[in-house]
Amino acid sequence: MQIAIPNRDMLVNYFLGTLGKEEEEVIDAFLALHIELEYVDSCLVEAMDKMEITTFPNAFQKERVWNMLLQKMESHELPKRKLRQSWFRVLTGVAAAVILVAFSIICYTRMQSRDAVEADLKTIVGAPAGNKANLKLADGRAISLSDASAGNMIEHSGIRVLKNASGEMEIKIAEGKQTSQNAFHRISTPRGGRFKVVLPDGSLAWLNAESAIRFPENFMANQRRVNVSGEIYFEIAKVKNENQEAIPFVVESGRQEIRVLGTHFNVQAYPENQEIETTLIEGRVQVLSKTSGKSVILIPGQQAKVGQNIQVKEVINEEVLAWKNGDFFFQDDELQQVLTDISRWYDVDFECPERLKKIKISGIVSREKSLDSILKRLSSLGKAHLELKGRRIIVKE
Repeated sequence: MQIAIPNRDMLVNYFLGTLGKEEEEVIDAFLALHIELEYVDSCLVEAMDKMEITTFPNAFQKERVWNMLLQKMESHELPKRKLRQSWFRVLTGVAAAVILVAFSIICYTRMQSRDAVEADLKTIVGAPAGNKANLKLADGRAISLSDASAGNMIEHSGIRVLKNASGEMEIKIAEGKQTSQNAFHRISTPRGGRFKVVLPDGSLAWLNAESAIRFPENFMANQRRVNVSGEIYFEIAKVKNENQEAIPFVVESGRQEIRVLGTHFNVQAYPENQEIETTLIEGRVQVLSKTSGKSVILIPGQQAKVGQNIQVKEVINEEVLAWKNGDFFFQDDELQQVLTDISRWYDVDFECPERLKKIKISGIVSREKSLDSILKRLSSLGKAHLELKGRRIIVKE
C-alpha cells in the first residue's frame, strides 16, 4: 500500500503532539518506513524551534541520555503512544541536539546499535557517491572536474570552466573565441558520482550517477539543444534572441525529444531502461516520441513514459526528485531495480537469484548512508538477505 508523504505542517504538529488519533496513526505508519528522510529531520528541527529548545548537550549528557533511553526501549517500558511526549520532555530538560535519539524513540523497533553505526561510518567500500565528473572537449581532450577547488579556472580551447563558491561548475565560452555549432563537449559522471553544472546559457543541470550531457560550443540562434543519458534534473534559463523572442531549449534522449522555454523537469534515460521518463516540476514542456512521431504537453505533476507509445500519469514530485534531494525512494519497485540504483550510486556490482529479482520493495532511505547500512535495512524487511563481499552485493534467501 502506498503511503503518501505528509505535508510539513502535519509532521511538525505530530512532533508537537497536537494531532488527532487518526492523523497520528497515519504518521506512525509513514515514519515506520521513512524515518531517515531528511525532510522528516527538518520537520523535527522546526518543531524543536517552536518549543524554544536551544540548549546543546555536552558529551557526558549525550551518553547519559542515550543509555537511559536505550534501556527503556529495550525493556519496552515506554508504550509507543507515549514515546513522542516522553522524548520531548527529556530533550527539553537535557539535550536538544540529540536528534538521533529522538528518531530512535519514535521508531525503536528499527533502531541499530551505536557500534553498528560507527562501523558503517568506517566502511571504505560502499561510500556514498561524491562530486565526480569529467569534461571531454570537442578536440578529444579530457579534464577531470572532480578535484577542482572553488575559484579555480580551467581553460582549454576557449572553454572556461570555473568552480564557484557554491561548488557548481560554470561552463563559459571565452570572449573572442570562434565557436562552432558542430563542435560538442560532454560532461559525464561515473558510477559513484554526481555533479551540478551551470551551462553556457545559465541553465542548471544536476547529473545523477552514470549520467552525461552533450552540448555544443555555441548554441544556435533559434534553439538550444543538448543530448543526455542517465538521469538529469534541469532548471532551464529563459533566454531571448535579438528580437526578444524566447529561444527554446531542446533535450534529446534516445527515442524522445523534449522542447521547453524556461522550466524545471527531470529526465531519466538510462540505456538499460525500456522507457524514458520525463517529469515536469514547473512550467510546461512538450515531449515528442521519435518512434511514433506523437507528442504530449505536460503540466506540473505529470510524467511521460516514452517507449513504443507515450503514456502520461500523475506523480508526486517529491518522490521523483528524491535522488536530487539526497534520498532513495522505492515504491513497490522490484528488487532488481533497487539493486541497480544502489549499485550505480555506490559503484559496486550485485548478484541476485532470478527467483528473488521481482520481490517488491518500498521505503525511503538517505543516500548519505553507508552501503552496509542500506543493505542491513533492506535485509530487515525479511524478504531477502543482502551482504557486501568485496565490491559485490550478494543476495540470498
